[in-house]
Amino acid sequence: MQTVYRIKLIWKWCFLLSAIGIAIITFFYSNSLIKEFKHEENRSAKIWAEAYLRFLQVSDNEKITDTEEFDFLTSIVRTNYTIPILVYDAEKDIITQYSNIEGVDEDQASLKKLMAEMAQDYEPIKVRGFISEDESKDYVAYVYYTNSNLASKLKILPIILIITFSFFIGLAYWAFSESRKSEQSLVWAGMARETAHQIGTPLSSLLGWYELLKLYDVPEDNLVEIQKDLNRLQVITERFSKIGARPGLEDENIIPIVRNAYQYLRKRASQKIEFDFNCDEDLINVAVNKELMSWVIENLMRNAIDSIQGSGRISLHIFQDKNKVYIDVTDSGKGIKPTHFKRIFEPGFTTKTRGWGLGLSLVKRIIKNYHLGEIFVLKSELNIGTTFRVILKTTK
Repeated sequence: MQTVYRIKLIWKWCFLLSAIGIAIITFFYSNSLIKEFKHEENRSAKIWAEAYLRFLQVSDNEKITDTEEFDFLTSIVRTNYTIPILVYDAEKDIITQYSNIEGVDEDQASLKKLMAEMAQDYEPIKVRGFISEDESKDYVAYVYYTNSNLASKLKILPIILIITFSFFIGLAYWAFSESRKSEQSLVWAGMARETAHQIGTPLSSLLGWYELLKLYDVPEDNLVEIQKDLNRLQVITERFSKIGARPGLEDENIIPIVRNAYQYLRKRASQKIEFDFNCDEDLINVAVNKELMSWVIENLMRNAIDSIQGSGRISLHIFQDKNKVYIDVTDSGKGIKPTHFKRIFEPGFTTKTRGWGLGLSLVKRIIKNYHLGEIFVLKSELNIGTTFRVILKTTK
């Protein structure tokens, strides 16, 4: 069972690492594409600035000699539909031209404020040259630009991809986990019903033989012990039959149920172990199934006994707080590593040499699935001891 658990854990890590790897590759690849797109926009802005200066030089002439060049420059300057651009005349301290600007007032103050924001994104392009025929007029301007709307939207594309990818990975993992849980539930139910059926057949025969033995001269003490073992087998059969289907819950006083299970294990434990049962209440009503709840306590007690090597102490404490009842089983055994607090409830996980790793997983199933309660490791220290806590809702 430990091997099965390790294989399951390996598959989980492989799935998780693969998902993380794909997410990282997707993020960096899309980010590189966005950087390349922004680089192309930067080149386009520089070309626009050079074309703008040449356009001013050509259009400043009273007589245009090269109409093809003029038309070409005009197409570059006027066909920029994406990149927001501002042209700042340093000599006149005004913005002489702007394009692809939305949501901003057209006054100089608003445009200069936007110009300052653009300067934080990219360094402005300096445009300088002579724009008159006699080359006496020196023109100095700065072209401010920023990312286009498309580039701005693409900036958040990697984040959107990661969120979307994570969502679908989480959904797939959840669906896989639920499928596994459903499969485990069917296996539990089938195994429990088959076990109850297999035990029930010879048990019926043994009950018949027991009644027959009463007719013969068999010592009464022997008959009493046989009756105890038969009753125990009947209890076990009843437990497995209830695990195989949704058990019925009844409003019961949980204290005698817990005390009886506690006393049953106490009589069969080593004399070197001290036991303590502590409950200040006489009546705590809970919707429970008696057979399954006694099985929970027996499993926790047996787990506590197995954790003690030699002498030690086991205490069981029941108390009520508002509308909840708390059952603490504490031992002075070898303790549990913090990393194992949750894993010990997984089917197949065990720290025992000859364990199957089913006891605590069965306990969790009974408490959580059937009684809608909680069970967890309250505290544990290596070589000092462990406390398991069970929490159930009271009915009165």
